[in-house]
Amino acid sequence: MAKSRYRAWDRTLVAKLEGRAEALAGTFKAQNVSNMLWACARMGREPGAGVMRELEGRAEALSGTFKAQGVANTLWAYATMGREPGAGLMRELEGRAEAVAGTFDAQAVANTLRAYATMGREPGAGMMRELEWRADAVTGTFNVQNVANTLWAYSTMGREPGAGLMRGLDGRAEALASTFNAQDVANTLWAYARMGREPGAALMRELEGRAEATVSTFNAQNVANTLWAYATMGSWMGGRRRWWARSTRRTPQTRCGRMRRWGGSPGRA
Repeated sequence: MAKSRYRAWDRTLVAKLEGRAEALAGTFKAQNVSNMLWACARMGREPGAGVMRELEGRAEALSGTFKAQGVANTLWAYATMGREPGAGLMRELEGRAEAVAGTFDAQAVANTLRAYATMGREPGAGMMRELEWRADAVTGTFNVQNVANTLWAYSTMGREPGAGLMRGLDGRAEALASTFNAQDVANTLWAYARMGREPGAALMRELEGRAEATVSTFNAQNVANTLWAYATMGSWMGGRRRWWARSTRRTPQTRCGRMRRWGGSPGRA
């Protein structure tokens, strides 16, 4: 569970609101349920067992009325809280997602895919087909986080986007690369390597340029994931990969040998 984001002196009020929510859960509408779950996840707080039970029951009862954002927010909230919906609710949410996938915006697509990957699950075949079709349709509106999250989700699920979506993600990543932060760069390279791909030449140039520009802000995981990606793509020792050499001091002990193609994983990006 993420670190709590609300102030210590708010905790009494939050607890009272939670108790009131438990009492009123039977009157909640679909948006009330998804908003409350989203808010708790956003604050880094998991509701108590009683209110969680009531909210989940209400969500299952109302699942047929959820809109696209409600489905995506509910799945995102569960994944962010480090838990999964019960089997009944999961089945209902997946069916509803498949039914309303045509109304998903870029954020809803990316958050839904990331939620499944974070929970260690894959959408059913029908839902996955609808999500990929919708992602392909709205790729031109993806922001940096949507691109990175979608690539991360596919790679974490051990899947690769279809050819059309992959082209769209490549193009969008290239267009937005100048705004990538260190984690975006590292996660994108990691995702391509995990899928057994190398970014196209233009995107690779943009990512390398951005990596060089932001290398002073890389944390340990960003460094490890980026090096793992290069090694896995078989590119680390290539003559054209020079940005890291210019940006860090390397000694014989820090110069990595080439890893075998799937010889390791940096863990979740």
